[in-house]
Amino acid sequence: EYTTKTWNALNVGTDNQRISNTAIEVKASQASFFGYIFHNNDTATRWVQVYYKPATDVIVGTTAPNFTILVPGSGSVAWDFYHPQRQGTGLSVAATTTETGSSAPTSGATGAIYYK
Repeated sequence: EYTTKTWNALNVGTDNQRISNTAIEVKASQASFFGYIFHNNDTATRWVQVYYKPATDVIVGTTAPNFTILVPGSGSVAWDFYHPQRQGTGLSVAATTTETGSSAPTSGATGAIYYK
């Protein structure tokens, strides 16, 4: 069984803000990453950067992401890992206009991460 961390389009509460170019911590310690669903609320392509580190150890645009996820304009992307990913010292995400850059998208990404 896993936990779900969500971000919604309403920007309600600290756990539900949109994903933008400041790293958001999903878990401050090592996590098992089960999957994700992300929505791009803008017409331009966006990237979600995933870090196997706590947010305090991430400087978006400087810290290399462990992997990146392309989210097409006005689109969504989802993935369930058959074998959950367990690496690093935490789990954090950010959304940017380029794959490893630091520029904020016009409208932040929304969605969810499944982890334990």
